[in-house]
Amino acid sequence: MRSIGLVGLVALAGLAGPSAGLFFPANAVMAAANLNTSNDEAKQLLTEAAATIKGAKALSFTLKAGTEGFGGLVYGGEGTVLWQRADDGKTRTLMQGQTEMPTQGKRDFHVAIGYASDAAGKTLPVVWVDKDAKTVWEGTSVPRSEASRVITNTRNMLFPEPLTEAEPFRRELAGQRFELLESKPIDGEPCDVIRVIMDEGKLERTVFIGSKDKILRRYEQVRLEGGKRMVRYWELSKVDAAPALTDASFEIATPEGFKRAKAAEPAAAPGAKPANPANPAMNNPAAPGGVAAGGLSVGSPMPAWSAKPVSEPGVPAQTVESTSLKGKVAVLGFWGPTFPASARVVAAMESLQRQYADKGVAIWGVASRTQTNGESSEEAENGVREFHKSFGLTFKSLMGDDRMLNTLNVRGFPSVAVIDAAGNVSAFLEGTITEADIKAAIDAALAK
Repeated sequence: MRSIGLVGLVALAGLAGPSAGLFFPANAVMAAANLNTSNDEAKQLLTEAAATIKGAKALSFTLKAGTEGFGGLVYGGEGTVLWQRADDGKTRTLMQGQTEMPTQGKRDFHVAIGYASDAAGKTLPVVWVDKDAKTVWEGTSVPRSEASRVITNTRNMLFPEPLTEAEPFRRELAGQRFELLESKPIDGEPCDVIRVIMDEGKLERTVFIGSKDKILRRYEQVRLEGGKRMVRYWELSKVDAAPALTDASFEIATPEGFKRAKAAEPAAAPGAKPANPANPAMNNPAAPGGVAAGGLSVGSPMPAWSAKPVSEPGVPAQTVESTSLKGKVAVLGFWGPTFPASARVVAAMESLQRQYADKGVAIWGVASRTQTNGESSEEAENGVREFHKSFGLTFKSLMGDDRMLNTLNVRGFPSVAVIDAAGNVSAFLEGTITEADIKAAIDAALAK
């Protein structure tokens, strides 16, 4: 029997509310039994799908992916994908298609990501086509490299998460509750549909698994926060579970009129500064033991920085200096248009801007990693400006360049720094950041 979920459980139990005055224990017991059966069946389907992914040696498919929120598209993309797993478990990918973002419009991509060269599987050779520069670049995904950005802009943004995990559906199998929904076809293939409640009322994921071949066909994530709904999805079609792939399948030829070149390696990144051991979650919720992956030392003075604010076309903009924020609590939200998790922080900052507008709190977005595919700084700023207009954002934004990001040791997006009125770092948030996290940090800074 398909899952009834919490609402169905209440209905079957006869709990129509206090005014009903009715309670049927037998129905409640039956509903609970049905729910447990559904949980077990859903978990079994996820386990079988995970085994299929782990056992797969190669896949080819057409992919459509995107994130929708703020009443419209945050980003999206579609194209063709080749994927192969070696005997040691490492994978390689070739992707070709087009992305679309309000900040950048539509962009073509053609990227080959090779097998990792390190045991941890993090150092990846990358080849990509840059149409603006008429160049086929070759690079390595070391931190802050252009190759690393290319991976973020394509595979990390468009590739289905379960196909990148060592243990597919590990997080889903640990979910709070499961629902088996009615079967639905994807690309003509009947699919079992499983909804996983990860965090009741906040986060749920829906997985579409081919009823016959147990191959993932669609993966959705819905996040609810502050009355806002953010949907992220991936859909696979034209799936071939046994393509004949060779090394040549993952090569990118140099188009006529293009050159081939090695991408420059970045300068060594500054060392991570120590986190606040008394409150590790306020530094980096994702880091074990309170050791921040990046960020600033809580309690230390904010390093001096300057940045160009996003202004109206033709209107001279005065550079914003860090010293101008002293005397008030300030929030710097570092976000990037090609980093999916940034959408949540952008929504949170807009909500907090409205809440703290009359409390002397300066909330600034710092648009980061905005220049891709040879864009000029003016084009990147235009994209951020249009993003603000498209979604009615009222908080102000700065254009965050590498100099500013290095000065503040920002290594991932989104990140949020909260500065107290004395100009000291009150909190630095990384990893999974919620509106409640930022609000708590602001309130703590205001209380000083």
